[in-house]
Amino acid sequence: MRHAPCAMRMGEWANGRMRRRARIEVHAALADSGAAA
Repeated sequence: MRHAPCAMRMGEWANGRMRRRARIEVHAALADSGAAA
C-alpha cells in the first residue's frame, strides 16, 4: 500500500498528459479542416 499514492499520482499525470496531447491534436485537425474549407 505504500506505493499506491505514488502510482495514482503517476496515473493522473499520465492521464493529464494524454488528455492534453489529444486536445492539441484535435485543435490541429480542426485548424487544418478550417483552412482546407
